[in-house]
Amino acid sequence: LDRRCAQAVGEIKRLLLENGALGAVMSGSGSAVFGLFASEEAAARAACGAKPLCRDVFLTRAEPAYENLGSG
Repeated sequence: LDRRCAQAVGEIKRLLLENGALGAVMSGSGSAVFGLFASEEAAARAACGAKPLCRDVFLTRAEPAYENLGSG
């Protein structure tokens, strides 16, 4: 990352953490910065705060892992 991009990534991570993220990281390819939140409310607050800094902002919800209880 160049200095300007690294600064932007740091600012977005800080914003996510200050708004309740349990953790915030950049994806391996550098195409995204994301945070994990304990509540939808905290995630929504962070998303609103990130909109002025980011071209795209997405909220997603993790679903419980599916366990294959069939034959095996």
